[in-house]
Amino acid sequence: MRISNRALHGASAETFLAGDAWKSILAELQEGDFVFIQFGRHEDSSAIGAANFEQSLLKFVEQTRAAKATPILLTPTVTNVWKDGKLIGRSNSEKVILSVASSQKVDLADVASVEEEALEDMGQSQAASYFSPTDPYRSTAAGADFFAGCVIEALRRTGSHLMEQNPLMVDAYFKTMTPLTTEAVTEFDWQVNQKRLTEVAHQIAGGGPDYPVLQNGGRGTVIGLPAGSKYLSEDGSVFVWRDGKDSWTLFFTFKGVLDSFAGFVYASNGKIPPADAFLGEPIQIIKLAPNWYWYSSKN
Repeated sequence: MRISNRALHGASAETFLAGDAWKSILAELQEGDFVFIQFGRHEDSSAIGAANFEQSLLKFVEQTRAAKATPILLTPTVTNVWKDGKLIGRSNSEKVILSVASSQKVDLADVASVEEEALEDMGQSQAASYFSPTDPYRSTAAGADFFAGCVIEALRRTGSHLMEQNPLMVDAYFKTMTPLTTEAVTEFDWQVNQKRLTEVAHQIAGGGPDYPVLQNGGRGTVIGLPAGSKYLSEDGSVFVWRDGKDSWTLFFTFKGVLDSFAGFVYASNGKIPPADAFLGEPIQIIKLAPNWYWYSSKN
């Protein structure tokens, strides 16, 4: 996989579309390529400004598809502006981006929502390390890595065709952009999704809501997650191992051959998963947080 960043600082959608950079991209595009289309904050909220931005996005989509490549729209990165512990000031351009994605049936990576969720969970003080201390619109090197990871997470959540066709994309990102490996991917997954994982795990452990049981047998119970939470576990289902009133819920990050697997386990009683839980052969069981463990196994 080859990743080519053609971003231009300060370029608007209109100027980028008319410039040489976009012409060179079109000249190089091949069938099967993907084009990420993301612009910074477009704050001209007048009717003319919004219309011009929309027309530019429509042309990017049309010309990308004409080259037999796949366009993907991204919402703008959030800025380091807070009020009462919450990020404020999402870009005015998001409504236009969402409208174009919907009308043209383009994959949309809602990067801003992923970033907002993750940064608010960690808090303003910790999040500050990802932004320039003098400019809330600019990121640090650490922030650049973090925000790039948020793009991957946003693509995963939306079920993008890119993730379907390129199952190694997450690993490729970390090998290309940073000296990190699969462990870093897992750590990022945990950091961004811990809150939502805990909410869903509590619901399952408590017996509700009425998630569908996909399989019930000697290995335990396979439960399907609702549409808005399928991204939390590989293939959209979790595995529940019960022992009396106690339960352990496995959210898969990986499913391999010969029953090898790995993921995050929620323990209703806080206890470490039994060695025979999920009928696997544990390689690692590591405590991550109260009631949470990392579990990897190979039979």
